[in-house]
Amino acid sequence: MSDRPVQPSDLLTLLEDAVVGVFRSTPEGAFLWLNAALARLFGFESVESFMEARGEDARVLYGDPRDREQMLKAMGKQDRLLQFEMDMRRRDGSAMVVRLSCRLVRDERGEPRFLEGFAEDVTAQRRMKEELESRTREMEAILRALPDAMLVVDPRGKLLAARPGAQMPLPGEGPLEDRPLEEVFPRELAEPIRETVERVLDQGGRHLFEGAWESRGQSVHQEGLCCPLDGNRVLCLLRDVSSTRRVASSLGIAQGIIALAREGILVCDARGFIEQVNPAFEAITGYTSAEAVGKTPRILRSERHDEDFYRGFWDALRREGTWGGEIWNRRKNGEIYPQWLAVAALQDEGTGTVRYVGVFSDLTELKTKDAQILHQAYYDKLTGLANRHLLQDRLRVELRACARENRRLGLLFLDLDRFKILNSTLGYLMGDQVLVETGQRLSAAVGDQATVSRTGEDGFAVLLPDLESPGHAGGEARRILEALQVPFSGPEGPVYVTASLGIAVFPEDGEESDMLIRKADGALYRAKARGGNGYSFASEDLDRDFARRMNLEVGLRKALEEDQLLLYYQPILELREGRLVGLEALLRWSEAPGRFVPPDEFIPLAEEIGLIQPLGAWVFRNALKQLRSWEDKGFRDFTLCVNVSPLQIRDPHFPESLEEALRETGANPKRLVLEITEQCLLGERAPLRELFLRLHRLGIRVYIDDFGTGYSSLSYLKDFALDGLKVDRSFLQGVPENQRNRSLVEAMLAMARGLGLESVVEGVEEEGQMDLLRRLGYPQVQGFLFSRPLPAESLESLLQKGRIPLPGRA
Repeated sequence: MSDRPVQPSDLLTLLEDAVVGVFRSTPEGAFLWLNAALARLFGFESVESFMEARGEDARVLYGDPRDREQMLKAMGKQDRLLQFEMDMRRRDGSAMVVRLSCRLVRDERGEPRFLEGFAEDVTAQRRMKEELESRTREMEAILRALPDAMLVVDPRGKLLAARPGAQMPLPGEGPLEDRPLEEVFPRELAEPIRETVERVLDQGGRHLFEGAWESRGQSVHQEGLCCPLDGNRVLCLLRDVSSTRRVASSLGIAQGIIALAREGILVCDARGFIEQVNPAFEAITGYTSAEAVGKTPRILRSERHDEDFYRGFWDALRREGTWGGEIWNRRKNGEIYPQWLAVAALQDEGTGTVRYVGVFSDLTELKTKDAQILHQAYYDKLTGLANRHLLQDRLRVELRACARENRRLGLLFLDLDRFKILNSTLGYLMGDQVLVETGQRLSAAVGDQATVSRTGEDGFAVLLPDLESPGHAGGEARRILEALQVPFSGPEGPVYVTASLGIAVFPEDGEESDMLIRKADGALYRAKARGGNGYSFASEDLDRDFARRMNLEVGLRKALEEDQLLLYYQPILELREGRLVGLEALLRWSEAPGRFVPPDEFIPLAEEIGLIQPLGAWVFRNALKQLRSWEDKGFRDFTLCVNVSPLQIRDPHFPESLEEALRETGANPKRLVLEITEQCLLGERAPLRELFLRLHRLGIRVYIDDFGTGYSSLSYLKDFALDGLKVDRSFLQGVPENQRNRSLVEAMLAMARGLGLESVVEGVEEEGQMDLLRRLGYPQVQGFLFSRPLPAESLESLLQKGRIPLPGRA
């Protein structure tokens, strides 16, 4: 070892090679000297690179200038080393914590000259310290949240440490440490704790203890757990279970009551799964506890209630916490039965609903008795029909509904003709049989929506709640009479019975139930006075109207059967030269010589009574036969337009019947145009598209008749393969003076041209209308200005000429 004294250069070398940062700087923070370790600490490769960058990068030594000012202030007049921890940043901007051990060196006058000291990175230590503090705080929070009190006890039964629990305070005031258990706890608890501590120290492992005593008239019950700690100590956890024991006692009482209850009880968890049922539940539903627990109450569902019912059930439970009402459920054997059910949602303030409790009783027996009483009060004992009381109740209810919904209602009174004679000659048993079967026939004739009642010995009534028209009540009366025409089976042969009916209609004949009853009774009297086996309306006008309707129906059936209908044809012209381009076939019915029934009167009648299909078939057959006759005579330069009703269009057999008529007559389908109204296009569109494609494959064209007056949207012009449209005559009213109608006609014709559709304007009756149509593009026209509809034989000369002179032209 050399005896050479330590030189200043040796000390400098030692500082330069030190593993901790060493520095000297001005008080303002400019470095005068530093070693390599400090340069590396701040992310520089060498002292030289650090010093080169010190003009800007060196200022990273102090993350915040205020920290340096606080450090200088703390040093004051002292010249010894002081320690500080400061947040700083490396050259790359990353944060670090640096511990500075430095002193402030002063000059001869005592003014600060420079700072010198050591620097080391303590970021990891700071992080570990913060994490330890955080975990300590978490552990403290956990210990504070634990419900149990914690005791540390030595072998002599003395408390070494005591900490109360969140739900278990400790008795006494002041510190409990170094006090024996008996000074802190009642004897009933202190002795079990001491004995358990001794058992733990002797045997090891964990052991339970409990103690119970009375305090201020309340039962106190505490229990705990002891386990060994290092150093011959024992940890005891102590919990007050007094409320739990009281709840358990109450629960035991409740379970006894539930087991004895006659009502069915079920308990479900928050998800709706059954947790518990009582014996009455098993007896009522047929499901054992083992079969029900773990399932949902859906196993009881009868499917009698829709989803709206169950949505209302759950909405009430969530909103009010309870629901009560009548419900139909199903037993295990499949039997559906009524219940009175009450459900309560048990709420926990912290977690929300935790249980649903349902209590129900079987209403089957009560319902049966109520039904028997109700049936006796409101139903006829012999026929099982509603009696007069129920009829009056339903009549009042239906009248209110009809007034609110703007509907019609019909009331029919019926008496069997000469029933007393039948009773006296054939006996009361036969009379009762006729009454019972009459009720059955009435119910079958009028359907389920009507109410049929027995109002007297041989009197019945029918309540029709939704009449399409007053005449519809007459149709029902006729069906009833037809049903009674079938003879009844008597002991000595067939028994013939007739009836008289009186009809009153709401609101035409009255708006109160008593008024309608009086009107129907008066109409019944009038029907009897006419000899029976018929019906009469309360309103004489309706009587006349319905008589007229019946005559028309009989006449129309006869005309169809005997081929007494007629076809007239109205010419369709092109507007430039008056050339004939088409004929529209129009059905005519002469009720009597020289007296025609208007089509708008008998066509709706045919639709109502189911004659429109055979009537339409007659029109096609005769129109196509006439078309073939004209073709044979050489008249082939025009098309024939035939109207088709919505009922015909919707008939699945319509295409086949049309093709059959074409085959029978041999008419050219390319000269046939079908005119349909916009109403035909309502409903499902796919079958209509298929029908129109089938017609086009045959060469048949399809026009929209009465265009602009229907209920469809213009989308059908895009969706369907149509060939033309006929502008309804109503749009020519007031034209050309009526600017609105003139604009509508112009718009419809422009739209037809834009879509490549042919257009025909109907109802042209004035020269001014014709002149306007010429200016709008010369559409095809028809109307009285050119020709009225004519029979086929009157058209021969017109077909030979091929044109009609237009008004205003020579």
